[in-house]
Amino acid sequence: MEDDPLFRRTRQHAERRLTFGATQSAKDRLEQIKEFLRLEKEMLQRYHQKGDSGIRLTRSRSVIMDVLIQTLFKWAMFVAKESMGTTKQMSILATGGYGRGELSPLSDIDIMFLYPRSSMGNLWII
Repeated sequence: MEDDPLFRRTRQHAERRLTFGATQSAKDRLEQIKEFLRLEKEMLQRYHQKGDSGIRLTRSRSVIMDVLIQTLFKWAMFVAKESMGTTKQMSILATGGYGRGELSPLSDIDIMFLYPRSSMGNLWII
């Protein structure tokens, strides 16, 4: 999937458009995210109009979300490290249609945060 020019293009656009800075306001970051998603949605519509397959478009939507979630996760880890001095290990797992790489229009984004039980202290999550 990573060899597909459409997917490489999405990652390159994210690297240019989703550049969060330490002095940047949350409002500015949100505007960057909205603009990135708007432009990627327009690109998918053009590919759809040119006749690309539905499966390729659903996979492209998944890649767009992958890139956005990875960017937000990196930013959150940066902020956590800056404010607390350290971070705990954690992973984000995609589930459902998104986890299969088949994200249809208007689908929800199912994700799970996976971390060691020891990082929760005395809290239990069931």
